[in-house]
Amino acid sequence: MIADATTAVYELGTSELDLAMRWPEEQTFSYPLDMSPLSELSVRRTLKGSSQTHGELSIVIRNNQPTVIRTHYLETMPWHVEFFLHTLSVSCGDGRKCDHLYTNMTYTPSQPHATPVMLQATIELPPHESLHLSLRVRKAFLRYKEHPPDAQRGWDLPPAVFVRVDEPHGRIYTSALLVDLATPDFSMPYNVIIMSSTLIALIFGSLFNMLIWRFVVIKVDAGSR
Repeated sequence: MIADATTAVYELGTSELDLAMRWPEEQTFSYPLDMSPLSELSVRRTLKGSSQTHGELSIVIRNNQPTVIRTHYLETMPWHVEFFLHTLSVSCGDGRKCDHLYTNMTYTPSQPHATPVMLQATIELPPHESLHLSLRVRKAFLRYKEHPPDAQRGWDLPPAVFVRVDEPHGRIYTSALLVDLATPDFSMPYNVIIMSSTLIALIFGSLFNMLIWRFVVIKVDAGSR
């Protein structure tokens, strides 16, 4: 490199060019390694399955504290999402069964077209431990009059609620879910109306012509040809 007070000239050869600007007090940026959670209790709730008739409700709860946390769990679903209670599975983060951590369960089934389903329980979370709840569900088949105007978007499901036993005034709400129910083809009535109108017009027009029109024989004289 040849340099003076105002310019700098570099000779580019076979060696790699390492060009940089550095300051004496510059410090290298490093990402923080401390990724501690923002809350004492973390909850992830999803509805799995691509079928329009069945699915699986999955809830993962994690205790981020070094002490045991006991919390109440409340799940409320509309009547068009039914729980299969015998498929309820409770497991810890390593995959082993932890049914003893899920106690005091109360289940209120739904009534079709009337009341929702309600599931309550008490969950005990060991320190720095995760708990996985899974439950199979069935999606009801609605009448065509019960669908909202934007039926293709899906139905909103309310969030679950977690209330700590030692802090009854503090609540944790999970994110809401979106369920895809079986949706009919709402354009079919329009197609049926068009097809029915076309058939009626053809049949009525043919019968009308047969009843109204009169067929007569016209004799033509030979001299008028």
